[in-house]
Amino acid sequence: MNGKHTGRVSRRNSTSAQSLALAWAALVPAAAASLELATEPAGGASAVVAPNVIVSVDDSAAMQRRMGSTEPGLASITAPDGEGIWDTRAQRIAVLRHALKDVLGDHQQLPDGAIRLAWQAMWNHGAAPGGGPAGMVQGQRRQSGASSVNSPRLASNGMQALQGRHRQHALAFADSLRTGHSSDLHHLFGQADAYLRRPLSPQGPWSSQPGAGTAASSSYLGCRRNYHIVLAGSRWDGPATGGAQDDHSRAKVLPDGQVYGGGSAAQRAVTRLYSDAVPSTLADWAFHSWADPLQRAGLSGSLLPEADYRDALRSERFADGLGPPAELERYWNPRYNPASWPHMQTYTVGIGREAST
Repeated sequence: MNGKHTGRVSRRNSTSAQSLALAWAALVPAAAASLELATEPAGGASAVVAPNVIVSVDDSAAMQRRMGSTEPGLASITAPDGEGIWDTRAQRIAVLRHALKDVLGDHQQLPDGAIRLAWQAMWNHGAAPGGGPAGMVQGQRRQSGASSVNSPRLASNGMQALQGRHRQHALAFADSLRTGHSSDLHHLFGQADAYLRRPLSPQGPWSSQPGAGTAASSSYLGCRRNYHIVLAGSRWDGPATGGAQDDHSRAKVLPDGQVYGGGSAAQRAVTRLYSDAVPSTLADWAFHSWADPLQRAGLSGSLLPEADYRDALRSERFADGLGPPAELERYWNPRYNPASWPHMQTYTVGIGREAST
């Protein structure tokens, strides 16, 4: 639901490309399976709508460190040994580069057309092509191309079915990854959110066939799910942005009429799990992408909450043995995603031991 709970998956201390690859790949088949259940028409015919997946990569200097420490890694180590085990002196970016190529090139894990993919790198040091502009961000220069997904035209890093030439472009992007500069994850979160809020267009991420020039290119499905997978070895060093999106001290009416937070202690208690007193964090960005509809008109059809939510008990008791148990209503249970409006779920995968702060 937001970047701290339902919207976050963290994987740390990985020493092999295989385990890191599975940490990312495991998200996508699960997304596709839940999508299939959630978009089956009432008549019983199966109609699977491939989800949109945006992959954002941290290519800051933090990714030059070793997986298990903050010591500089060796750039000369570019692959694991014959048993798939990485030398502990390898750089994080080398492990991530290898894992991405393993996942994106695996036609069994990701069959043609199973997902639609777009990608961006924080600084695009490898100068991969795409629709992002060059320029200064927080006083540091970024390359044009795959530095942003948020383009009005369909660029090579824009949202398309993962197959054929687009898969080859994705693999080339992974292979191009290089490092430098300090970390600023906020602009990656903002760009991903803005991309899905762009006006509907045959070139855009909501098009059924982006850029194809067919009737389907002007068809925009409201039942399509959206995921943002952030692969990062650090949090950020630059100024914070986004505002206090998850603050539950004031009531926020969600698109389905549910109320998040409010003035009374009882109202705040049920949403306390998702709130904090610190504004402009990555969790605020993730909550904004989930809670505020990405599109308000022009989509065909609607989104059902995921199947596990529809089948869940009305409430669930949680206890850790250290304090009083908590009873969570199904809607606010972090196991589930109850959203029935156009939204994006955010997952973060930490690359390295101290990938969170």
